[in-house]
Amino acid sequence: MRVRRVLVLTTVIMVLCAACSKNENQNNAVQTTQETADSADQGEQKEEAELSNANEEVTKDNFRSFPVSDESIFTVIETDDGVEIKSCKRDIQDKVIVVPETIGGKKVVGIGFGAFTEIGSVEAIVLPDSVERLGDGAFTGCENLKYVYLGTGLKSTGDATFNYCNALKEIDLPEGMTTLNGRIAGRCSGLEIITVPATVTEIKTGIISAHEFEGVIRTPAGSEAEKYAMEHGLNVENY
Repeated sequence: MRVRRVLVLTTVIMVLCAACSKNENQNNAVQTTQETADSADQGEQKEEAELSNANEEVTKDNFRSFPVSDESIFTVIETDDGVEIKSCKRDIQDKVIVVPETIGGKKVVGIGFGAFTEIGSVEAIVLPDSVERLGDGAFTGCENLKYVYLGTGLKSTGDATFNYCNALKEIDLPEGMTTLNGRIAGRCSGLEIITVPATVTEIKTGIISAHEFEGVIRTPAGSEAEKYAMEHGLNVENY
């Protein structure tokens, strides 16, 4: 009798173990299938985003809503307060470059000398609010660049920031910016408006040469930018 009970108990345990193993295998299979599906979805979403960035029409109303650009298109150098973008791939086909707020886990605080020079495909550039400074010639020669958002954290620009950006019609410097270290644009045949806030109190070289610019400097009355514009024969519009 005792042997029979042992045999019965052993059989029950074996059945239960088999059932548990089956359930575990089924759960693992379901999880693997779900992970595969999720990975496929992410791949499709990334491909769709890249396709959209390359083909979607870029307008003043939508350029800031494009997906953030992949970190891999940028090279950076470390600074005391984060990283500065040293360069961007010149052969990308993206129409819009949306700079991420962090690269490699570190805050993007600057755009270096000539970092975005002559990227022919780009029609719009969006900077994060973490960027505080622009180097000389940061966007020079982006001949198809139409729109730019400089963020809210920008404090200073270098010289010739937008030289030869012939499709650019407007440059809007953000409130809180303090210093212009050089003329912001030259040989920009389509440029119509440069907005300079009253917070800009130091104009080291100038805003733009009068012989290169027939547009308007938009700035508050009494600002340093208004004084500069009047002294150098530039058109002024107060806001």
